[in-house]
Amino acid sequence: MAQPNSLPRNGMSISEFRQAMPGILPDTILYNDNVLLMENLYQIDGNWAFSFRDGLLMQIFFANNPQVDSPKIFQTWLSSAKLVVDDFKRGFGAPATHVQGEAKYFDANRPNFTNPAQRRHVYQEATWSIAGTEIRIICELKSNRADDPLDTQYGDSYEYWNYDFRIDIETNTTPAANAPLINGRFYLGMPIDAFSARFPDLFPHGTAPSGQWGKSAEWHGLQGAWSYIFMHGKLVQSQFNAYFQNPQVNETTFQTCRKAALAIINDFKNSYGKPNETNSGPIKLVTSIRKKNTYQEVETAQWNAVDGMRIRVEFQQFDGESQPEALLFTVSGTDRIFAGIGD
Repeated sequence: MAQPNSLPRNGMSISEFRQAMPGILPDTILYNDNVLLMENLYQIDGNWAFSFRDGLLMQIFFANNPQVDSPKIFQTWLSSAKLVVDDFKRGFGAPATHVQGEAKYFDANRPNFTNPAQRRHVYQEATWSIAGTEIRIICELKSNRADDPLDTQYGDSYEYWNYDFRIDIETNTTPAANAPLINGRFYLGMPIDAFSARFPDLFPHGTAPSGQWGKSAEWHGLQGAWSYIFMHGKLVQSQFNAYFQNPQVNETTFQTCRKAALAIINDFKNSYGKPNETNSGPIKLVTSIRKKNTYQEVETAQWNAVDGMRIRVEFQQFDGESQPEALLFTVSGTDRIFAGIGD
């Protein structure tokens, strides 16, 4: 995590974060949540904080408030800060701005600044602007009144100083631009304005805060349709369906559905890991009816908690009175957690 080229990027989904930074997020994470990770950057102990909003990573920062109470500790802390800045230079190139102040130790209890009105002393401050992402590293001695001269929190008479080291990484883009829409992907919780901008053909008569829209599509050689359900302006469910009735119920259609199910299940295993539930039935169309008006499970897989969302892939054969009457294929994502599961 310490190396800058391994930092996750703002705007990535919870699923993408798990793939890029395995082992950091807990097994269960809320749709809007903050996650802390303790780390030592050289000899600077602190916490990385990852803030998720609407299932997307919106802010990253590292914070350290050390107990610098001697020149020796100060020199170690300052040298470590310089090493972190050098790491980011190697990862992102020369900073857009870089301030290096005098390496002078102050007693934080009684800092003797040359200018009594001065309320901060900057040792290192470096910034990068990369493809809409702003990175800032700051190493300083700072008064609580540096940003609020009146100190509205504690009253005008209260002032103290802290040594502070911080890394801020923020993306200055709109929520729609943050959405990971690579290859037509969408995510649950996506605002309808961002969704309609990506799929304008779904809304020829405009959008509404709540409703259901859909479109025909092909997925792994299977002709079907996507449906999208919105509530209060957010996407809350997505589903792909393919349905075949006689005379389309035959071995060729059966194998097309089964092949698509196996391919999609394999794709999801690579993205989400081992499913919580699987079931495999007949590998060929069953023409002899054992029990009338029932469904036979052919291929099923379910993930119960993909970032808090349930994903289910299901291929079934429906048997009528005397013959198989229908083949049903469904891939669904439900709950209010991010998932990009197709176009």
